[in-house]
Amino acid sequence: MKDSIWAYFIIMFGIIAIIFIFFMQRVSTTDQHNYTLLRETTEAAMYDAIDNDANNGGIVKINQEKFIESFLRRFAESASLSRKYVVEIYDINEYPPKVSIKVSSTEKGTSEIVDFDLVNKVDAILETKY
Repeated sequence: MKDSIWAYFIIMFGIIAIIFIFFMQRVSTTDQHNYTLLRETTEAAMYDAIDNDANNGGIVKINQEKFIESFLRRFAESASLSRKYVVEIYDINEYPPKVSIKVSSTEKGTSEIVDFDLVNKVDAILETKY
């Protein structure tokens, strides 16, 4: 009887450990995906939004409306459809080109107690060789 209780304990501990490892792996993968997506999308949208009309004398400017449109389009194309994202654009400077963006999403666990709020922030400055 004593040995069977230890066997049940070891089996239950193994199952709980596997569930915990699976969940933490999913959270870290989601966080890495969100950060990489945010960084790459921001960079590409900034290059898309370069205002060629204002490129006189080596001045590089971006168009604010074009940046927002390009960023949201690119982000929506690559984001996971199974999650809800909150995109907050804090600051857009046209000259010098600088943006500050925050993307939030929630990773739900097996119960309501285990919820992770994943928040990624990027402050990007466009540097070119003009």
